[in-house]
Amino acid sequence: MLAFFRILAVLTVFIHVLALPAQEANASSALRVRNDPGGHVVDYMLRVKEFTRQGRQVQVIGRCDSACTLFLSLPASQICVESGARFGFHLPFGGNREGNRVAKNFMLASYPGWVREWITSKGGLSSRLIVMDYEYARLFVDVCKT
Repeated sequence: MLAFFRILAVLTVFIHVLALPAQEANASSALRVRNDPGGHVVDYMLRVKEFTRQGRQVQVIGRCDSACTLFLSLPASQICVESGARFGFHLPFGGNREGNRVAKNFMLASYPGWVREWITSKGGLSSRLIVMDYEYARLFVDVCKT
C-alpha cells in the first residue's frame, strides 16, 4: 500500500510540472487515433496533460478503447472525430482493488459531463465493454475538417 501512495505522489508532481504553460503550441502535429486498444491510465493521463499544455490536436478516426478514451477529456478545441470513430469504455483493471478504484474515479472525474452521463445511461463502467459510436460522439465533439 505504501508503494501505491509513493506512485501517487510522483504522479502528482508530474501533473503539476505538465500543467506549466506551454512555450509553443504544436497543433500542426495532430495525433490520428486509428486503432488504439488503450493501456495504462497513468500513461494516457500524462499524454492528455502534455497535449493540453502544447495545444496539440487529437483526431479520432477509428477505435479508441479503454484508457485511450481519456482523450475525450481534452479541451473541445483539441479533439475531433471522423466517421469511423468509436470509443470503448470498461472498468479499469490491472492493479490491486484500491488502484483500480482510484483509476476508475480519476477517469470518471476527467471526462466531460456528457461522457459521464452516457456511461451512466449504459449502466456504468463494468468489466464488459460499452461502445460509444461516431453518431453519438459527433453531437458533442467537432467533426474533423479534411
